[in-house]
Amino acid sequence: MQTNVITNEHFRKVFEKEATVVKIIDSIAQELRGLDNSFDKTSNGSSVLKALTGLFLADWNRDLLIQQDFPSRRLPSSHVQVDFQTELQLNTSGSKVQLTLEVFGDNRQALASNLLKLELAGRNFHKFGDSVGIGVCVDKRLKKVAWDGSTATSDEYEFGLMHTYSRFIETPIVLIAVG
Repeated sequence: MQTNVITNEHFRKVFEKEATVVKIIDSIAQELRGLDNSFDKTSNGSSVLKALTGLFLADWNRDLLIQQDFPSRRLPSSHVQVDFQTELQLNTSGSKVQLTLEVFGDNRQALASNLLKLELAGRNFHKFGDSVGIGVCVDKRLKKVAWDGSTATSDEYEFGLMHTYSRFIETPIVLIAVG
C-alpha cells in the first residue's frame, strides 16, 4: 500500500520550525503503508482503518470532544469529537504542539465537518501553542476495495482543503491519502 502526503499553506510554518512534528507525520504515513490486505468488501472500511490506526497511536487520547461546552448528553456529538489527539512538548523550542488526527472514511457530505473538526481543534489550542490537524483519507483505488461510492476520496479532500474551505481554515492540516 502507498501513501501520499498533502499539506495546506499553513503547514509550511510548522514544517520549517518543528522537525519533530514532521517526523511523527512521516512515521504515521509509514505505518499506514503497512496496512496491505487489511480491507475488503465484507468489512466496514472506515472502522477497520480507524482501529488499525489506533494500534500505532496507542498512547494518543481517543474520541475527545473538541468543544468543551457541547451538551453531549442531549445531542449527538460526532461532529465535535475527534478520533485521536496528543500534545507534545518540543525540546528544541520548548513550545507545545497539539496533533489531532481524524480518519476521513465518511460519506462526502461529511467532508466539510471533518475538515472543520481539525480547524476547531486548532483554534481551541492556539492560546497554548501550535496545532496540526492530520486527516487520513482513502484514494480512489482503495475506495473501490472496501468503501461505497458515496465516500469522499483524497482528491475531494484535497480540493476542499486547498480551494473550497481554504478561506475558513487557518490551522496547518496534513492529509495522508492511503491507497
